[in-house]
Amino acid sequence: MLVKMLVGISGPFYTLDPGDEFHFPDDEAARLVEAGFAVAVAAPARVVETAAVNTAGLERRGRPRKQDDVVSGDGNGGAG
Repeated sequence: MLVKMLVGISGPFYTLDPGDEFHFPDDEAARLVEAGFAVAVAAPARVVETAAVNTAGLERRGRPRKQDDVVSGDGNGGAG
């Protein structure tokens, strides 16, 4: 069970400060909550992945692009 510590505790395998969240076995977590050393944390909400929309084959909306020559009228390619 995931609990959030209200006090600092340490053991042979962990050192926890107030505010730390840690997974304890259910029986040990229940003892910590009952003693007032921790509060139970609700399981985090599942993240739902959504597919990205592929717009590569869709038509553009709005005014069509001009298909004119992109070189400037003076012939120097726009260098100036």
